[in-house]
Amino acid sequence: TCNQNGYNYQWYGGPNPIAGATAQTYTVTGNGTYSVRIGLTTCFDISDPTIIQNFGMDEVKALVGFKLYPNPTSGIAAFEMANPGVSSISYEIIAFNGAVVLRKEVAAGSQLKETIDLSDFANGMYTLRIIAGKLTIVERIGKQ
Repeated sequence: TCNQNGYNYQWYGGPNPIAGATAQTYTVTGNGTYSVRIGLTTCFDISDPTIIQNFGMDEVKALVGFKLYPNPTSGIAAFEMANPGVSSISYEIIAFNGAVVLRKEVAAGSQLKETIDLSDFANGMYTLRIIAGKLTIVERIGKQ
């Protein structure tokens, strides 16, 4: 967060500007080096870089309000999340042996709620992997 009102902002991930990150506040989406360029029309300064390490799955899930329920499930489960700013989101269900048993791409509105039918799958543990642009969420889901 930067507290200078009336200025222009551009947040950077490493040496590259982050598309659309022009507000006083930027929420990081992963490990990396971040800085902000602050200024008026012709006069700018850039902050010292801040290194983000150990950005984990819990932070990613919290960032988009991710929920998966019920878990475990007897057949039908659902996940919800806010759109992190992408036009489509894909997800996969991966079996214990690594095989992708379901793959789907869905159009992303501002809030996504997707139902997953595991009724025909064998009981056991599966992995749900959601990919939304540069954001990836991985969650275990049990089928009973």
